[in-house]
Amino acid sequence: MKRILGVALASIFISTSFTSASAVEYPLPTWVAETGAPAGFTWANWLPCRSDYQTTDCIESVKWLKADGSKVPGVWTIKNDFTFANFKQTWAVLSNGLSAQYFNENIAQFGNYQFEGLATPCSDNVIVVDVRPTRYAFQLNAAPSCKGFFPSKFEERFEITVKSKSLKGIVGGVSSNGKNPEILFSESGSEQYLTLKLNFAYIAWNNSSVPGEVINVCEKNEYRASDGGWGLWSSVFWTKQMSDSLLAVNPGDMIAGTNGWNCGGNMYWDDYEQALVMAVGAPHFDVDGTLVEGWYEGAIRGRYITSRFGIKPAQAAGSARLEIIYTDGQKKVATLTAKYDSATDWLYLKGYGFTYSSPKLMVKFDKPLASVTVKKSITCVKGKTTKKVTAVKPVCPKGYKKKV
Repeated sequence: MKRILGVALASIFISTSFTSASAVEYPLPTWVAETGAPAGFTWANWLPCRSDYQTTDCIESVKWLKADGSKVPGVWTIKNDFTFANFKQTWAVLSNGLSAQYFNENIAQFGNYQFEGLATPCSDNVIVVDVRPTRYAFQLNAAPSCKGFFPSKFEERFEITVKSKSLKGIVGGVSSNGKNPEILFSESGSEQYLTLKLNFAYIAWNNSSVPGEVINVCEKNEYRASDGGWGLWSSVFWTKQMSDSLLAVNPGDMIAGTNGWNCGGNMYWDDYEQALVMAVGAPHFDVDGTLVEGWYEGAIRGRYITSRFGIKPAQAAGSARLEIIYTDGQKKVATLTAKYDSATDWLYLKGYGFTYSSPKLMVKFDKPLASVTVKKSITCVKGKTTKKVTAVKPVCPKGYKKKV
């Protein structure tokens, strides 16, 4: 999962030429078997659902969610004389002969989404939406048109919905750098819909302050970031790699956001710790030299909590903990707020108060202590006969009186 953010950015902005070919023919990457995806899965960027292209394995909708509660639908706008009939992508090849996690032809050169009334730091109303499979996750990303991330503050909220016949059983659980994350999975006939709602958020870029030096922030470091900006990257994990049977059944039961997403935020269940673990990483210092302060925001479905942890979600809200485990073994408990919404069966978590470079975040829930039943004993008399009665609320038998 190392430098997955760099891979996400590269896939959007690598400059290449466009090649015409027949539609819906996608060469398979060398690592396809690792994902568990079925035959026929679309191994290219997913484009808008259209009758003249594809009506499954496609983007159903992209919406800008305004602060006043209204939704502005994004309008797909083509570039460079793109046509659906001629759409084709080929996987880039690494020096070891394996497929990279990005294409030679990037999605930004084909088209983008425009939103009426939206004003971005790129002086336009454009968002590039990058939905595609990769080796370690299914990606749902959104980026500006002018560079890899917005250079100045941009924290608008967006809703992305994808449509497929092949999500349930192969993907589940989402990690992102987006704030206030929400997720919804639904089915209609043979079609499955996965919807993510997130805010763009700032992330410190994983290049060091030394020009041209790329660093690995997935290991312990005290690097200073050379750049940073606002973007939106989300990984929907292959359940074959997560080994989480619960998420295979209900793919939309968990989503998490963190500014330590440089390492992809890989999540997994740890039997020994009895915890959900999220591997994170970031430069230790931001561009201005200040400490990068970590944050975590997540939403977990109540039924998942009950099945996985054996407690009711309302109880979980009062016992949730976010433990931070550093590579040197140091452990810290972050400040965490938890709120359970019984109407929707979602537990919302927000954790702050930790630093990077490369800790593991562990979400735990303490099971409530079993109540101890206290019994009392009394002595009952009836003439010369006595009886001792022991119970939670002892009562003398009929005809007996309690001995004082």
